[in-house]
Amino acid sequence: MNEQSAPGAGYDTINLLLADALNIDAQDVREDMKLQELPTWDSLGCLSLLTGLESELDIKIDPVTLFAAESLSQIRSLINYASTGRSSSA
Repeated sequence: MNEQSAPGAGYDTINLLLADALNIDAQDVREDMKLQELPTWDSLGCLSLLTGLESELDIKIDPVTLFAAESLSQIRSLINYASTGRSSSA
C-alpha cells in the first residue's frame, strides 16, 4: 500500500487501514460513521490504526488526538494536518 502517501493519500488506502484496524468490512466504512459506536474503537483499535497510518503514509499523529476523533472525516483532517509537517498534538 505504500504507493499512496500523504498528502493526498487515497481514500481507499485510509478506508482499508481503518477497516483492517477495526476488523470491519471496508464497504461499511463511511465518512460520517461514529467511531465511538463501533465496539472495536478502543485503545487497541486506535493503536492498530495509528501504526498503520504512520507506517503506510509516513506521518506522525498524536495517539490521544486520534483516539478523540469522532468520525472518519476527522481522521482525514488529522492526516492532512500531519502531512503538512506539523505535529497533530499542537
